[in-house]
Amino acid sequence: MSCMVVDPETIDNIVQYILNNTKTFAGIVTGEFTARDGEVPDKIGRLLYKMNSDAYYACYPGEKVARIAEGERIEDIYKWRPRPVPSEIQMYKHIQCFLYQCMESDEIEARPAFKELKALWISLGVKIIQNLPEYNKASWS
Repeated sequence: MSCMVVDPETIDNIVQYILNNTKTFAGIVTGEFTARDGEVPDKIGRLLYKMNSDAYYACYPGEKVARIAEGERIEDIYKWRPRPVPSEIQMYKHIQCFLYQCMESDEIEARPAFKELKALWISLGVKIIQNLPEYNKASWS
């Protein structure tokens, strides 16, 4: 399996989705977030970035993540930026890509953030399917 560190824009979009659809995420309270408070989205984004970076290192031990320079701190690397909200299908694919990139070790997949994001992804997939015209036309039994 291969692995990459996703673009910051992808993490920004995932963070926005988490903020819009949860009250807490991996122990971080999201329900009280205001647009002027960047601390909550920064925490979530850095948590996701670290998880993705850890997966990269699990796949490629000893290699440096291209976006992390020697001695840099994650606070210097990732800062959340609000972005236009993507379509639900694009959001589904953002989360799917991110989860795929993090599937390099059982330890990462056991993390609360991974499990909670996977549950959000599944829930979004169900919502997308239930909104399809074909779903409404299909017989119930």
